Amino acid sequence: MTISRDGRRFLARGTNPDNPLLLYDIETGTSMAFNIGYNFGTILLHDGKSLLAFSLPIAVWDTVTGNITKAGQPGLYGEAAIANISTDRKKVASVSSDGKVTIWDVDSVNIIGGPYRNHKGTVKSIAFSPDATHLAIGLSTGCIVLMECDSGDLKPTPSGFEGHKDWVNSVAFSPDGKWLCSESEDGTIRVWDVKTGHMLAKPARHQGKVWTVSFSVDGRKILSNGSDRTVRVWVIEDIKVSGGE
Repeated sequence: MTISRDGRRFLARGTNPDNPLLLYDIETGTSMAFNIGYNFGTILLHDGKSLLAFSLPIAVWDTVTGNITKAGQPGLYGEAAIANISTDRKKVASVSSDGKVTIWDVDSVNIIGGPYRNHKGTVKSIAFSPDATHLAIGLSTGCIVLMECDSGDLKPTPSGFEGHKDWVNSVAFSPDGKWLCSESEDGTIRVWDVKTGHMLAKPARHQGKVWTVSFSVDGRKILSNGSDRTVRVWVIEDIKVSGGE
């Protein structure tokens, strides 16, 4: 599921690649089915009037007319088990089922980096840094790595983002890029210093697995939801997370 930059529309899809996409208008509560055929993933672009579909070929579709407005080079296929778009909406990162990470240019719909696979374990989540130079990658091993988008090299960190005991299902950078938030099926939410990989506070917890995390626009709060059927807001003050252990 992806949301438009203006926050007015979001795109949802089922698990079957043949299923139509559903585009929801948050203000009116209405939805529209959008059929683009067999695809492995989609990203909603700009103001919600277009989307990038990982199909053959990879293409940008107009959500109003249902027509292709841009297409990648013939035969270029992007299997996207996971995808994420940069803050400036100029790059998209995708992860295929074999764990390879690819960076795409939105304007040309062509590959500008990868495919890369310098990490170990299955990729469960990815997130661009605010300046789109790095990707945070959450792995099935409980580890998190930082990858340089231009080279695919992993960025060394002294502490190595160590702490999670299970799959890292979601990662998110703070708006200033200094902190990284992660959550895991071990039920914890952790905040890290991006430069050192050091955890900044005791982990916050849900009563069960945690599914997603995100920072507020001002970077002072973290929003999370989990298998305990709760949505929680955690306040960051003096590099501490309220509601921690």
